[in-house]
Amino acid sequence: MPKSVSPDDLMWWLTLAPTLRWTFAKTYADSAPHDYIVAGRTAGITRDEFRRAAHVIHTFGEPGRFWRSTNIYLAHPGTPHRWWTMDADLDDTDLINRAVNDRVYGLQDAPRTFSGGWAEYDAIGTRYDAQRAPEPDFDAALVDQVRTAFPGAAPRVLDIGCGTGRALDLGLTAPDRYTGIDPSQAMLNALVRKHPATRRLIPARWEDVPMSLLAPSYDLVLAVDVPLTAADRERVAMVPAALTLIV
Repeated sequence: MPKSVSPDDLMWWLTLAPTLRWTFAKTYADSAPHDYIVAGRTAGITRDEFRRAAHVIHTFGEPGRFWRSTNIYLAHPGTPHRWWTMDADLDDTDLINRAVNDRVYGLQDAPRTFSGGWAEYDAIGTRYDAQRAPEPDFDAALVDQVRTAFPGAAPRVLDIGCGTGRALDLGLTAPDRYTGIDPSQAMLNALVRKHPATRRLIPARWEDVPMSLLAPSYDLVLAVDVPLTAADRERVAMVPAALTLIV
């Protein structure tokens, strides 16, 4: 099983998927018609290929709403279908769902994660959290600094280079008071999988974000382990905030 994903993997899935025999899900025949394939029962696809497909879906897909739940759905121009998985760990995936792109379910207020191009971390976005070395001392110091500065309500946070949502993982703020900026679709998808209540993401590089997209002010502007140029830092300084942390 490859440890990274590339556009070649997307083309592999788009070529393979139509050749498989999909089973109609009778349980949701009227309310949410869809098909599925199952590892070990569907011919033409191995268990490793199920895992590969899951990482493809969560790399190139985007968040969507199914009533109160948020999932990552892969749709592609030129195909009538979208695909999604349900397993918390993508490497455990043994079932893939497919539906026709002709229905929506509930208010579609999930954030956009598509940036329009292939970013550096897209290749490892679905595995980033598992591969990142833990930094407990750094995390504890960051949490202490933010909570000391904002002992009351969760601060309104602008997170530059947010990746998979480390600030949310650490509980520095709440998803409804959070704006994350990152060019990696796969990393932002991973963030939404963990924090489905997140609604404000900007899929772009910091230097490309129009200032008009930002709120008038924030409590905290955060940039953790992000290689900012001098020009980038000047742009950060232009954002009104009670506290700015570049660490």
